[in-house]
Parts: sequence; structure tokens; C-alpha cells
Amino acid sequence: MGDEICDVMNFHDKFGIPVPDSPALLTKQKLVERANFMLEELIEFAAAAGVIMVGGKFIDLEGAEQDLPGQADALIDLVYVAKGTAVQLGLPWDALWDDVHAVNMTKVRGTSDRAHIDVIKPPGWRGPATAKILQRYGWGK
Repeated sequence: MGDEICDVMNFHDKFGIPVPDSPALLTKQKLVERANFMLEELIEFAAAAGVIMVGGKFIDLEGAEQDLPGQADALIDLVYVAKGTAVQLGLPWDALWDDVHAVNMTKVRGTSDRAHIDVIKPPGWRGPATAKILQRYGWGK
């Protein structure tokens, strides 16, 4: 298990936050809390980057200064909260990560006007085996 997930599990253990032994659903209330928590951290990152959300998209807040330490802190917090959510879901993070990474490495550079930031699924592309991995770790049993 990766060091960062172990760190988050230790944090959860310290504060008595449940950590299931296998993949499990959270209540809708808990999912709303976690989603809002991640959104809060994303908004903090955006503020430190000098951008603002308008109509569901981030745009440049003209004249706003960037705050690199603030961006770094917000990104770490966002990842910490996201990994904490994964821990609460009992996800086998390393197996899921390795699978998604391997699949992402088969993508190719896009050719649209967004090619400088876009990668696409080539013909015959196969997505990650998320459900199979979760089942292997006890989900649905």
C-alpha cells in the first residue's frame, strides 16, 4: 500500500473515522459531505491560482495575483481529502491506480484545437477494469 494512503489511514485511525476492510458504499449524506469538501479545496486552489468559477467553468480573474504556496497547500489538501474518501470507501487504491495509469498510457495526443492539452482514446481503446478489481477485493460479495 502506498505511503500516502497509509498516512491517510493513520489519520482516520487517530480520529476514529471508519475504514472498511473491503470496498463499501458510503451514505448519500457522507458522499455529499465528501464532495463538498473536495469542492471547497478545489475552490481554494482556484483562488490561489487567480481564477474564478463562472457558469461551471473556471476563468481567469483578470488582475488577480497567483499564490504558489496557496496553490500547493490547496492541491495537497484536495488530494488528501480525495484519498481520504477512497479510504472511507475501502478502495484498493494501488491496484486501481496502477490499472488506470496503464490504461491512460495507451491514450494518444489529440488533434483538435485543444491538442496542446488533450489526449484521446485511440481506436480499440479499452477502459480500466475498475469493477473487476473491486470485485477481486470483496465488493459485491
